[in-house]
Amino acid sequence: RRAAGASGRLPATPVRAARAGDGGGGGGNRGRTAVNRKGLRALPVGRGREDQRARGPVWGVLTRLKRYKAIELALEAFGRVLDSHPEARLVIAGDGDHRPALERRAAAGGLGERVEFPGWVDDEAKWSLLRRAWALLYTSPKEGWGISSVEAQRVGTIAIVSDSPGRREPVLDGRTGFVVPNGDLAALAGAMERAIERPDGRAGLEAAAVLHASRFSWDTAAERTLEVLASAAEGGRG
Repeated sequence: RRAAGASGRLPATPVRAARAGDGGGGGGNRGRTAVNRKGLRALPVGRGREDQRARGPVWGVLTRLKRYKAIELALEAFGRVLDSHPEARLVIAGDGDHRPALERRAAAGGLGERVEFPGWVDDEAKWSLLRRAWALLYTSPKEGWGISSVEAQRVGTIAIVSDSPGRREPVLDGRTGFVVPNGDLAALAGAMERAIERPDGRAGLEAAAVLHASRFSWDTAAERTLEVLASAAEGGRG
């Protein structure tokens, strides 16, 4: 038997929270909207927070290489960081029709030897990058849900993300990573430099990131779903 409210429909359960003006989770049903975040499956043996961090600064980008994701910002910010930290490296993992343009941009900026484009990576290579990176960078102006940043935090890697829908929600700004103004090159480069120049502070963020990400489990998501359905059933009987 279907539980229903006054409208005969169950409340929506989007996978991310939405701020006013983001275009989601609003309208006339705002009071009947529940937020249920995606979970992460348990990590396979050997993919925990063991000490596999790269000795020198390594930044990671893990996404489809599409123009709208504004990955050029990561390249430009990396170029600024490289001026004072020439040992740094950037790994842009993923594939897509914007990859050739990004490769040309890296070459034109003199970054070619310090930027790696491994293409699409399998699960093993993904977790290896997540463990090695000092931080993952996400510059997209809008996403559905930043699952990769949660995966990064799960193994103690902080995320530096744009203050945009779907990216800011998984990161606790200043506690498990950094949320920077969308499109702000100076702020992005500054956050990257803080991660290098304040190792004690980064270690604290990494420890908090592991704890924060542990809350994103499918058991928790299932329990929350049951709570929403029970609430809907109660409303239908009211």
